[in-house]
Order: sequence, then C-alpha cells, then structure tokens
Amino acid sequence: MNESATKLFVLLISLIIISACRESEEPTIEKEIIQWEEDDRFLFEYKSQFNIHTKDKSILFLGNRSLTEIKLEDSVETTTHYYLWAVHNQDYKMPLTDDFSLTAEDETLAFIPVKNPVSGSTGYYLNLHEVDTSFRNFQFYSFGQSPVIAINDKGVCLIPYQTYEDFGNKLLLVTPEINEVGGTYYVNVKKTTIIDYPLQTNGSLRVFSFDENFYLYDGLNGLWKIDSNQNISLVSNEPIQNIFKMNDTLYGISSDKIFTSANGDNWNLFSNEIPIILRSIPFYQIEGRTVGNYRSQFFEFTVEGNTLNIRELENEGLFGHMVTGLGLFNGHVYTSTFSGVFKKPIDSFWEDRAEDPEEE
Repeated sequence: MNESATKLFVLLISLIIISACRESEEPTIEKEIIQWEEDDRFLFEYKSQFNIHTKDKSILFLGNRSLTEIKLEDSVETTTHYYLWAVHNQDYKMPLTDDFSLTAEDETLAFIPVKNPVSGSTGYYLNLHEVDTSFRNFQFYSFGQSPVIAINDKGVCLIPYQTYEDFGNKLLLVTPEINEVGGTYYVNVKKTTIIDYPLQTNGSLRVFSFDENFYLYDGLNGLWKIDSNQNISLVSNEPIQNIFKMNDTLYGISSDKIFTSANGDNWNLFSNEIPIILRSIPFYQIEGRTVGNYRSQFFEFTVEGNTLNIRELENEGLFGHMVTGLGLFNGHVYTSTFSGVFKKPIDSFWEDRAEDPEEE
C-alpha cells in the first residue's frame, strides 16, 4: 500500500470511529425549570407586601397600607384590595390572622379586623401609656429575623416593650375579640395583662409562640417560657435565638448548637453543627413540611436520627427579591416580597435547586 492510500485508510478509520462514538452518545435532556412567576394582581401601590396568611378558602396579603384577599368561589378566584386606615412599618413583620392584623406606632397598638378593614371605627386603638404609665417604646427585632409580636393558638398576643424604669423590659398580653353588630365586624380588646420580665436588659426581646405557650430571648440570657397560666420561667440557660417546630418537636437554635424539646420545658442537645443563618431565618409549614427562608432562597428541613438535613429549593425567577411571607393556596405557593408577589405550582416548589454551570 502506497503512502497516499495509507493516509486515506487512516482518515476513513478515524471518521468511522468518530461516527460510532457520536451514535453511541445518548442525547442530553435538560430538565425544565419552572420559574417563580410574578402575580400581576399586585402592581403599583400593591407591589410591596409584608406578610401572608392562608385561610380555609382564601389567602391574605398585608401591605404597607393595604390588605388583599384572594378568594376561591366555585373554582373561580376573586381578588379584593382594601385600603387600610393604619400604616404598616416595613421595618417590622407584623402578624396576620384569620380575624385581624396588627400595627404599632409610637405608643399605639392598632387592631384591624380582616372582615371590615377599611373603616377606622371598626378597629381598636390600644394606647400603652394608658395601660402602663412606665411605657417608653416598643422593643421589636428588625424585619426578617422573627415575628415582632407573637400570637398563640388561643388568639392571645404577646407584645414586648421597654419602660422608663431602668430601661427594663415588660411584656403585655392582649386578648382581642371580634364582635359582629348588624353585619359589621369590630375588634375589641377583652383583656390585658402586664408581665414583668425577670431580668434587666437593654436588648430587644425576640418572641415566639407554639400552641398556648410563648417563648422569648433577650439577646443576653437564656430562653424563657410563658405558659397558658401566664407564669414565666427560665427553661434553658442556653442562648436559644430561634425556634421552629417539626413533627411535634421543638428545635431551638443557639449561636452554634441545636436543641430539642417535646414540651418546651426541658431542652436537650441535638447537634453541635449548624449553618449560621439558622439563627435568624423564619420558618413556614407547607403541606406539613418545614421550609426556611433566607432572602430569596428557600430550604426544606428534614430530620433523620440526629441529623438535620437541609435541601435548597429552586428559586429561579425570584433572585434579588427579599421574601417576606410564604403560603399555599389553590394549588400554588405564593411568596410576598418588597418588590412583588410571586407564585408557582406546588409540585414544582419542591424541586431541588439546579446547579449553576458557573459553579461546577
């Protein structure tokens, strides 16, 4: 075989090998990513939303000066925007319930009924100077770290505040009630109780509620509990800064450890290793599963033995938006942010976050 024929033979063999390799390769199928979609029912003055609450047949959104309700009637969604008489401060995350929302400014605590939120005459203004002459100001943690007012499953509200007495802290328990007169709904305050915080501290009190009980941490000392009889007691010397509940167990997070408790009285070490963001992130329950949120990211939390597993969920389309609330309604997960309301189907909400090619 001459030199030209040899070169031609080698070239043909090479082409055959390349062709065979290409035929043997399986085509790469990229998984479709379902993005968060902005809800165009929340534009202009309704774009910035601070909280979400889900009811049986509707979902509520609390804005700067608005309350929005999306109802499901005969398989059709209807949206109603209400202009509120009270302003909500975006620096603090105020609670939202089936019956009322809350806002606090200066020395006044305002209760706004969900069923009649427009008229100021249907709400209730509670002046804390009239309740406690030593009242100085509300003591709230900044937005995103924890709810600033806790509400237990009996509807009792726990409000932390600072006094002029050595700049100490006190706690106000408020029991609101909803009354209906001639088809109009009003909020009234049925009872108020002042609880002295046992320790003197200049720090803000972070408050939580699970079942009938309240828990609080002042940034310096351990974890305190207020039970259903309104007795306050120290339940842990550990600096537990955040709490969430999963499978009937309370998980308390300190600066570097996780503790667990079945009743909120006795806390046991669960883990010595935790991500630092767990100390301040809010937690939600979606379909009975525990979800945490940091800025625009969502994480699912599960427990296997003595291990807390954290799985990041897909947030395509949401990056850069500061999440303020999360709720499930009519087959979609909704999230409120300072820059719009977004939604996605519940099935795609649980998908793992896709790896960024630039990170590989």
